[in-house]
Amino acid sequence: MGESKINPQEFCLQNSCHDRMSEATPSPRGIAPKTPEADLLTGTDELGRKTILAVIFATVVTGAIGVVTSKLIPELPIKVTCAGFLFTACLLIFSAKFEKRKSARKSDVPFDSAQGTLSQSGEVKPKGISILQALFIGFMQGVGTLPGISRSGSTIAGAQLAGVNRAAAGEFSFIVSIPAILGAFVLEAKDLGEVGSQIGVLPVFCGCLAAFAWGYLSLSILMKLIRKGKLEWFACYLIPLGILGLIFF
Repeated sequence: MGESKINPQEFCLQNSCHDRMSEATPSPRGIAPKTPEADLLTGTDELGRKTILAVIFATVVTGAIGVVTSKLIPELPIKVTCAGFLFTACLLIFSAKFEKRKSARKSDVPFDSAQGTLSQSGEVKPKGISILQALFIGFMQGVGTLPGISRSGSTIAGAQLAGVNRAAAGEFSFIVSIPAILGAFVLEAKDLGEVGSQIGVLPVFCGCLAAFAWGYLSLSILMKLIRKGKLEWFACYLIPLGILGLIFF
């Protein structure tokens, strides 16, 4: 029997066409296309501009709420702080349940249209954070200025409830915290001179440096928990702490 000869050039051409057809085929039904986390907010110029606008709108809302709460905080009893622990715990648990239900619904559709549009290669092009989402996230960050309520927890949970991807919610929470923290620093800067004269410049500098180091470490751990969807784990100590505080204070 004779053996059929394969033309190498024809073989390469057929495989090349097959590869291109595979790339152009959308993800199978029930499998959500993957989007690089780094491209969710700043992957393109359009996303970068939308993120900047979202940060501005969220910061304005947070600032307006922060001005009001800064006058109320000194007069609030410690029980309010304990209640804030419970509020944060409930918010984290609720947002986690919401995220899981959302993921379960996405298993019935080719992809989540709220995240973006589907390209020919089967990848999701992120839509970015809308103005309405930014306003809601800014409101939740403003709520986080109250005693006992976690700023990052309320912001991330608020972003998830607004329909933002979990990874993008964590990244945006970090970005939007920068102007909020700088604004709070400016408001309290008037007291730095008095504090420095009482305890010295070096202790103040060391305290700021230690706070920055621990904040960076905490943020890195927090981002890992966010990507794994384990943010509600913080409720394990927030709930007992809040209950004990309400009982004994």
